[in-house]
Amino acid sequence: MHFKRYRTPAPLAGKAIPLIGAGTSSMDIAREVAKLSAKVYQSVRQSRFVFIADRLPEDAERVVMVSEFTISDDGTTAASRDDQPIPGKAVLEDGRVREGIDHVVVATGYITSYPFSGGLEQPSVTREEADETVVITNDGYATHNLHKVLFYNPDPTLVSTGVSHLVSTFSLLDFQAQAMVRAFAGQVRLRSESAMKQKHKDRKVRFKPGNRFYGLFSKGNQYI
Repeated sequence: MHFKRYRTPAPLAGKAIPLIGAGTSSMDIAREVAKLSAKVYQSVRQSRFVFIADRLPEDAERVVMVSEFTISDDGTTAASRDDQPIPGKAVLEDGRVREGIDHVVVATGYITSYPFSGGLEQPSVTREEADETVVITNDGYATHNLHKVLFYNPDPTLVSTGVSHLVSTFSLLDFQAQAMVRAFAGQVRLRSESAMKQKHKDRKVRFKPGNRFYGLFSKGNQYI
């Protein structure tokens, strides 16, 4: 199950769950399901964008990445049921094995796509080739031409919320909604189009491969 389908911890109560990823979404799920006696194995890769393990619930265990999932199917295994463990195992990169798995939850982030946006999404254009009008390019991670990660530079009446990475998403959405309403109500004035475009160009110059273009890791308070 991908995190986007997660709504409530109740179906995962008392289950054994490999939780793939160590960002905000993963930590939220770990805290919620642990309260219902679920056994959580949080599988993470080496990255500077990983939350420290001390934030995990006491009964949760952080492990290295899963190298493979195998299904023990000899031709007689029926389809797995919700009340039975998955007939297989997870093999970790360090050789350890986890069996008796009930559900696998993937919380590794999102790829952004706006299929309704017409020419603003250009799947054949690279991030480096993006002009002053495109919003989504071929990698699906970098969103372009958004002032304050929110207002579309050529036409600020178009707003895209929630595209920031490495931040407490839903808390941020609340602040972004307040900023949007105040701008539309005329209570605050945005910069000129040329100034917003220049700020975006400056960001692209500072951007380094391996970073998230609108990543706010450790910068959330400054952004707000």
